[in-house]
Amino acid sequence: MGRTQQLRGLGFDPGKVNCAYAVWHHDHVEETDVIEGIDDVVRLPEFTSQVARIIKWFSPDVVGIERYQLRRGTGFVGNMELVNIMIGVVCGLCSRKKIPVHLVLAATHKKWAGDHHGAEQVKGKLNMQTCPDLRHLKTEHEADAANVIRYVMSRL
Repeated sequence: MGRTQQLRGLGFDPGKVNCAYAVWHHDHVEETDVIEGIDDVVRLPEFTSQVARIIKWFSPDVVGIERYQLRRGTGFVGNMELVNIMIGVVCGLCSRKKIPVHLVLAATHKKWAGDHHGAEQVKGKLNMQTCPDLRHLKTEHEADAANVIRYVMSRL
């Protein structure tokens, strides 16, 4: 068994409305779910507590997070600020436990999935739920979280 197959990875796809996470272990998705994002900083303590429980429960060896990036003509700077706060929470909690964190641009992990795992375009963008081994996941966000950590672990 290879080194990365022995590692447990935790991927996050943070968003203002929800934050998906996925656990990658032994070259497959072990678990995914979605928690509430923060649409206002008032929810920050609850979000922090939920992420702390997830990290404690799964004890990942490495964490990957999809970076939020505004695309020309879309998105809202307020969303970016809230998502970056969420990313900061995950990074801070991981730092306390000495868990390495890798930030990944959506375009990077999605292009890699298209090149190596059969991701196809849906409505003009690569959709991770079209990857054969991610089709069973309930939401596109969970598939993104799974692909983020799969990408990170492929680089270790």
